[in-house]
Amino acid sequence: MEKVVITAKREKQTKILYFAVIALLCVMFVGGFGIGLVRVMSMEGKFPPVVRDEALTPEPKTADEVSAFLEASVAKALADKPKTVYYDDFSIDTDSIETSFGGLVPDSFKFIADGLEQALNEKFDGRETDFSEDFSAFFRDPEIAAGDIEDFACHYIYYRCSTCGETSEEPKASCEICNSKDEYVLTYRDDYDIVLDLDESDAVRDRNFAERTTEQIIDLLGDGYKDVCEIDPSSIEVSHDRFELEYKVRRLTDELTKLAYIKEMTVSMKITFTGDCAYLGTGTVSAKVTEKVVYDFTWPSVSLNKHAVTVEPGATDNATATRTCSDPLNTKVTWTSSDESILTVDEEGYFKADKHKTGDVTVTASMEFNGKTYTDECLVRVRVPVESSAMSKRKLTLSPGESYGLSVKVGPAKATIKTVTWHSEDESVAVVDENGNVTAVAPGVVIIYSLTDDEYYKSTCEVTVE
Repeated sequence: MEKVVITAKREKQTKILYFAVIALLCVMFVGGFGIGLVRVMSMEGKFPPVVRDEALTPEPKTADEVSAFLEASVAKALADKPKTVYYDDFSIDTDSIETSFGGLVPDSFKFIADGLEQALNEKFDGRETDFSEDFSAFFRDPEIAAGDIEDFACHYIYYRCSTCGETSEEPKASCEICNSKDEYVLTYRDDYDIVLDLDESDAVRDRNFAERTTEQIIDLLGDGYKDVCEIDPSSIEVSHDRFELEYKVRRLTDELTKLAYIKEMTVSMKITFTGDCAYLGTGTVSAKVTEKVVYDFTWPSVSLNKHAVTVEPGATDNATATRTCSDPLNTKVTWTSSDESILTVDEEGYFKADKHKTGDVTVTASMEFNGKTYTDECLVRVRVPVESSAMSKRKLTLSPGESYGLSVKVGPAKATIKTVTWHSEDESVAVVDENGNVTAVAPGVVIIYSLTDDEYYKSTCEVTVE
């Protein structure tokens, strides 16, 4: 009996402990969420400015400029001979398949389309050259005049949510992913991605797009169909629906990274089923097929895994260099510091900051390959970085002509650079000076915000003028 009482007592204690732990976890979660929310509301995140590196060649904006830029980019590739990969790629639009056969045959054609795509693509082994090797033997040099271009687009701008990093091709006033109320930030890609819609004339086709003979088409289809049906070679018809040319060029170096000839066509033919399928008889089938002849170019380079970093005085960090060349493992990288009194760097890319000095230092990695020097840089900021900022007031109401002095608390206390820059989102409602003094101008609502000059932490105050 005593044993039963003790067991029951222990069970009661266990239950009490269980509920106590659950309650404690709930308090910790709610408290932690509350603290986190306050911190988010006070810090509001980092908003570094978008830096637009100047392109070696300005964005081409006319057909003449697009044509000339293509010609110059191709000429540079042919002269400098980057590593080149050539391949052919076919795709079949299953939704476009049409046939005179009834029953389940149309769906069957859609079912085998993926296998047919694979069979077509396997017909091409592709070609490849190493760095400095001549690829002109299998290269199709584009002959595109301005008059051949019906339309074109140059893509290198996109928009990014500064809070979660979600991207969009169009500007957005807020983010549906993380619910941020800030506009997407204008951002720039490294490449110009240029797409040309070309005239569908025979002249453009003959100069730039290989026309396949009936024998070549039959050969491309392979032997897989012969156990099921026969194709009437005289019935094969190909009509061209669209000619495109796409090329990508690095904005900072004018290096061609991709050239693709894109041909959209409708292929139709008459087939006769044989063997076990002979009862299906003879009929026609057609589908839209896209063929891409693609050249990918890889240029020699040395690339760092980081291009800007902040380290505290006395601290260490490192950068790693990726070498793109014929023998990267045996290609040496040389490291240098622009100011060794502030920061030194060793032969492995490890750098150490002086304990008593601050400042900006450029670390450079260099690689010698085929008689040329390739470099990349990392800006190292030696300082105690800013980690937070909080506005003295979150909301403020003023009358026209009235002024109020806002301030910002920047953390941590030992941060090297504590200055901020002030901004008004609508100076017709209220203006702010370099010291945070807000002056109301006219009725309305405006956001006054500050950005820390180091790390770009943002704090805001909503000002109502009435």
